[in-house]
Amino acid sequence: MLISLFFSDIIAYSQFNSLDMLSAVLDWERANPSLVASNKRTNVLGEFQSQWVGFENHPQDVFFSFNSHLPCQRDQAVGVVFSVQSESFWKFQRLGLEYAHRIETKTGNLSFGLDVGFADFSFDYDKASSGLGGEDNYHKLQDPLLSNQGASEEQNDIVFDLNFGVGAKINKLDVGVSVFHLNAGKAEIVEGKQFALEPTMLVYGEYKLKTRSKMFLYRPSLMVRTDFSSMQVGMNNVCTYKEKFTFALNSWFWSSMAFAFSFEVISGMQIGYGYVLPLNKMIRSGGSHDVVVRYSFDLNFSKKDKYKSERIL
Repeated sequence: MLISLFFSDIIAYSQFNSLDMLSAVLDWERANPSLVASNKRTNVLGEFQSQWVGFENHPQDVFFSFNSHLPCQRDQAVGVVFSVQSESFWKFQRLGLEYAHRIETKTGNLSFGLDVGFADFSFDYDKASSGLGGEDNYHKLQDPLLSNQGASEEQNDIVFDLNFGVGAKINKLDVGVSVFHLNAGKAEIVEGKQFALEPTMLVYGEYKLKTRSKMFLYRPSLMVRTDFSSMQVGMNNVCTYKEKFTFALNSWFWSSMAFAFSFEVISGMQIGYGYVLPLNKMIRSGGSHDVVVRYSFDLNFSKKDKYKSERIL
């Protein structure tokens, strides 16, 4: 039971922690594989999230991605993503390769994306049986998964993991659907005991509004996410000033409220920060913090011009 509970917690965390407001601030790139390098540039992104910071051994997430359009094929993009999530006895690591293809239409474009990767799950039996502080008899080992039949060291299992996304731009409207853990991979930490990565779906719609002066861009959006046994509905309100400063307010109804901002430090480099405040009993945790840095630039894949020097005699 103990392992099952913690496994459920970290799976929910790994599914949902990246699908928050900062994804909307940064054009939903993390929330939908079809939007990889949708800005038709080369992008490097790093993110660190610390959840429920008031609790000891609270969940933490480190995420890194690199993506770019293909040479001479700006309608196609590839990328690599790596993430590490840890929570008490658990650690979840994932490495994935991304591919996106976009088709231009009269009113915008259609996009399709795939993220193929491997996820590594590990569980530290020593911490579970003796406590994170190393105390003896932390548990009485009545849980069969913590009996002497299990290993007294860290155990792990690697599973295949598949994410998929589609998106569409129709004039000022952006919509998208993404499914994470599409293949429902199963990890076996203890022989005979399997834990599944439950498929999770995110649906979102965003509308873009510009003021007459074109100094402000307002992007309200609505989000629905579900693991097919429960559902959450959220709303984002994102405002960008002069394409350099972005402010956002977010709410997952009956669950949390958050704010975020990002600004352009130098040309192509953005730094963002987000704070999430739970609206339930988890409010005593002090909330969660999220910091992200992204750098976008153009790679010149074209051949350099060659000049010949000529001498007239």
